[in-house]
Amino acid sequence: MPGVYGLAGVSAADNVPGGRSNAVTWVDSAGTLWLFGGYGMDSTGALGTLDDLWQFVPATDSWTWVSGSVTAVGA
Repeated sequence: MPGVYGLAGVSAADNVPGGRSNAVTWVDSAGTLWLFGGYGMDSTGALGTLDDLWQFVPATDSWTWVSGSVTAVGA
């Protein structure tokens, strides 16, 4: 599934990171999930190495694209 990025730093109901593998994830002290990079689908559905940073807030069930490219390296 391709990613839906929206505007950087702005949470939106439609935002969702694209499907990926080998990403790095962590949860901060506030319970926010962070997702960085990996290999997967960018905003166009192309496969490649991703360098995007995402934030997921469970309390609001929302994703925010924080920074990075919307297209994959080598896509």
